[in-house]
Amino acid sequence: MLRLPEGTTGLVVRAVYRNSPAAQAGVQQGDVLLKFAGQALTDEASYLRVLSGLRIGQEIEVVFLRDGQQATVRLRLAEAP
Repeated sequence: MLRLPEGTTGLVVRAVYRNSPAAQAGVQQGDVLLKFAGQALTDEASYLRVLSGLRIGQEIEVVFLRDGQQATVRLRLAEAP
């Protein structure tokens, strides 16, 4: 069970591909994505909406929670394997 601060919305990372931009930036399975490219996430549909407006090679900021601690990383989008 996730113990998130009240009112927190996001998307749980189910898997991270090895050597992907997310892995290289330090995102791990079980992290909760709060913001992706500056947009708040509430569910998988919101993630896909944001992702559809981005392009390969674009550098973005990702905000996530891990063990109750918020972190921000930057990554460069790449084509999915």
